Amino acid sequence: MGAVIAGFAAGYTMAIFTTIAITYLITRPGTTGLIDRILDPEVPRGLVAVPVFVGASLLWPLIGLVIGSIYEVAGFADGPAAMGTKNIGFAAAMVVVGVLPVPVLVALWARHWWLWLGMGALFALAFGWMLPVLEAQW
Repeated sequence: MGAVIAGFAAGYTMAIFTTIAITYLITRPGTTGLIDRILDPEVPRGLVAVPVFVGASLLWPLIGLVIGSIYEVAGFADGPAAMGTKNIGFAAAMVVVGVLPVPVLVALWARHWWLWLGMGALFALAFGWMLPVLEAQW
């Protein structure tokens, strides 16, 4: 059960940082295109952070619950420990999953490569390292 709760916590961490990243992208001066077609020009862009946070705080913890359940059911807590995590194979898998969308996002929006790479690294840290460490506390 500890892995499921730890997955929820890791997912909530991702929700907070996803909200920050999306709010940054939306509120940047000179942002045009899709955002202008979706939002009314009179709606303050910073106000969009509220529905983004609501959506992210529903989606990411749900993803965390699923990953935590997989960690628990598959018995990853008993794997080979290395690099500060209880299972280096699970951590490596989370690194791969976290970095997988980065090339596509960089190809589409190259100016924000640092944001995409940072979010991929955060995913890897939250689910590959934070989840097993928190799970060990229960």
